[in-house]
Amino acid sequence: LVELHNFVPTSSTAQKVANWGHLNRKVLSKLNLRVPEEMIQQLVQSRPGMAEQLLQLLRDKIEERQRQRPRKGGAGQVRG
Repeated sequence: LVELHNFVPTSSTAQKVANWGHLNRKVLSKLNLRVPEEMIQQLVQSRPGMAEQLLQLLRDKIEERQRQRPRKGGAGQVRG
């Protein structure tokens, strides 16, 4: 989902915010996830615990998406 050539390597706060905006629009939107602007600001400022919060949000969305997909004869599937 991520095409790295679309992101600018930087230490600039403004460019980091721009990279996050691009990630929100082009990648995370495909998972029906949007990182709020306030969280982006805190991530860019390296606030302790924010990366973990983001990863938890991402994990929750991925698990939700997996639950919504019908399984195809996998182990543990109950048949009636």
